[in-house]
Amino acid sequence: MLRSTNKLASNNIRAGRTLLIPTAQQDSGQYALSASQRLSRKENQLAQSNREKRHYKVNSGDSLWSIARSYNVSPQQIAGWNQMSTKTPLQIGQQLVIWKQPKSATTLSKRDQQLTRRIGYQVRNGDSLYGIANKFSVTINDIKRWNNLENQKYIKPGQQLTLYIDISKSR
Repeated sequence: MLRSTNKLASNNIRAGRTLLIPTAQQDSGQYALSASQRLSRKENQLAQSNREKRHYKVNSGDSLWSIARSYNVSPQQIAGWNQMSTKTPLQIGQQLVIWKQPKSATTLSKRDQQLTRRIGYQVRNGDSLYGIANKFSVTINDIKRWNNLENQKYIKPGQQLTLYIDISKSR
């Protein structure tokens, strides 16, 4: 943004040159998509989806992957919930917010069983478990469990998967 605003051809800046620094005209709270408002809206949506808000204190040797695995969520979800990148290094003692599915969500009521459908899905080129899970609003661990993939690291194009989806939530 600095390059385009100041019509710079490269990343080099000469000493003594005056630069224009773009800033917002109003306080960030005045904008509909400010970071704090986006976070608040996301937390409200997660709370309404019956997820439980948990706090996790980072220990020595932890990684986003290992934490995500223990909570049955993805590293990308943890990064998003904590307004960070998946490449951001974790600090010992750092507090992370994790939105965990309640245990009762795994047992289906009679009404939920009526809205759940078993479908076959053929893996396409470029598909990932995360992408498929996101598309059908299920978890990666559910897909692994339904298809006996616990010991497999990869899925392959053409592979057939069985999914149990809530037809009221699918996109």
